[in-house]
Formats: sequence, structure tokens, C-alpha cells
Amino acid sequence: MNYLILLASGSGKRMHNTTPKQFIEVQDKPLIFYSLNTFEHNENIDEVVIVTKRKYFKKIYQIIEDYSFEKVHLLVEGGKFRQVSTYNALEALKGFALKNDIIIVHDAARPLVSNDDINNLIKAMDKHTSASLGTKVVDTTIKIKNKKFQELLSRDNLINIQTPQAFRYNQILKAHKKALKDNITNATDDAQLMSLINKKYYIVEGSKQNFKITTENDLLLLEALLRRKQL
Repeated sequence: MNYLILLASGSGKRMHNTTPKQFIEVQDKPLIFYSLNTFEHNENIDEVVIVTKRKYFKKIYQIIEDYSFEKVHLLVEGGKFRQVSTYNALEALKGFALKNDIIIVHDAARPLVSNDDINNLIKAMDKHTSASLGTKVVDTTIKIKNKKFQELLSRDNLINIQTPQAFRYNQILKAHKKALKDNITNATDDAQLMSLINKKYYIVEGSKQNFKITTENDLLLLEALLRRKQL
């Protein structure tokens, strides 16, 4: 089985909007619709778990009904931090997911994830214990201190990490439990926790269009790309 954990507990404070960004309307649809719709129609995804704040459960149920999403089988309450939200979902899958089932973790704030990237990520799990989408760094990148230049970094060894990320159920659950034991509670990336159990993850090159919606300018770019797809 391939399970998707879709993280949708963000508040969107940097959007300067009282509506959490996963529910902001983009072309008459909530932002969460776009990634959820892609996973719903991807033949390699079996079941979907959505993690959000309990006060948004009713809103999520309405979205599921409005768009006839059939793969969403579980809603889980999110935590204060991203790491906690993922862990809550992993715990909720106990008794359902087998140890070698694939767990795919994705941010609802990345609406333009493509089927090709999802399929390539899952394919990588044939040979690797975990994998993450990522894109090459193309801009000149430097290290600074007090806003002053310190060091030029080689782009050859730098990657921008994206989601989705894929893991074997027993291993990512073990990594999360090790993190809690080590008092790590606010990791911003699930794949980095794999190092706690001495596991490395493989990078699958993804698309630049799989960007994260963080600011109002990101929304404008998303709208432009969606309009272009409709032409």
C-alpha cells in the first residue's frame, strides 16, 4: 500500500490573511484542492490521510464532499509543529499500515506537484529506503555573517528540498520516535530525521513548479501558471 499524508495545519501568517493558506481560494477552489486532486487521480496512491487542526475538520469534510475525493480515509489532528503533525498521522496509521508500506508526506501548500514527480519518487523506493524530491540550486549562493560575505558555496553540492518525500512505514516511525527521545520536536523536514537512525535518503530531481506557497507573490505566480495550463 502507498499512503499519502497531506499536511494542512499551517496558519499562513506570512500571507497576511486571516484565512489559513490551505483554504485560500485560487480560481474558485481552495488551495488544498490542487495537490489533493492530483493525488486522488494518481494510480499509485491508495489512501490519503489529511492532517489539519480539529477546528477545520468540518471544512475538510465539505471539500471532500464537494469534489468527490474518494481516497481520503482518515483525518488526523495536527500539532503545533510540522514534525508533530506527521508523527500524529504515523501513529494514526498503526493497525492499518504494514511495516514496508510506503508513506508519502506532502505539504498542501505545494499545489503544483506533478504526477510524473510522484511516480518517479515512488519508483525510487524500489531501490532506496527513503527518497525526497529536490531541485538543483541555480543561483550563486554565499554564506554570510552579520549580512556580510563570508564564503562562496559550490552549487554542485547544494539542493533545494521539496515534498513529497517517501519512506517505509516502520523506518519513518522509528525515526520520529528517536527524534522525540532526543528532544527534537521542531524539525522542518521529515527526511532529515532519517539520519537519526543512520539512514540516508535519495534525491529525485523534481520540478521548479512544485514551489511552496508562502507569500502573496507566490499566489500570484500560482494563478498565472494555472491560467497558462488552461490555454
